[in-house]
Amino acid sequence: MDLGKDKNIRKIGNIRLVHGATHKELGRIFSEAAHLMSEIVHGNLIHFKYDELYLLVSRDEEQDLEYIVGIPIIGNIQNKNLITKDLNSGDIESVEIGLEKLREYKKISELFNDLGIDEDYFLRISSHEGDYQVFYEKYLLH
Repeated sequence: MDLGKDKNIRKIGNIRLVHGATHKELGRIFSEAAHLMSEIVHGNLIHFKYDELYLLVSRDEEQDLEYIVGIPIIGNIQNKNLITKDLNSGDIESVEIGLEKLREYKKISELFNDLGIDEDYFLRISSHEGDYQVFYEKYLLH
């Protein structure tokens, strides 16, 4: 996919994500994130690494695309009900999209289809000075 002039490359360190259930509908993202955050802080000495959400592609049994909501943290989870996933450090290809694009669709796959994003990409929703920024990104590991 040609991301055009808006493509940026940035370096990132290792990221540990806590993630929950997979979802297809965009409306469930923030409620799942709030649920995860409350589970994370309950009985754990955890720091949130960033004020961000990650949406990673997953496939269900019928081969439909679903998305895992991930919260970046620092520390180890003691709650056995929570699952972590580690993302390795490396370069990331990143393109910012407008928040209004996120509001146009009911299903996340519709957004991915409209933008022509393949399954190797993920969405990162970041809070920046009170405003949300949305990026689609791909790890470029060496």
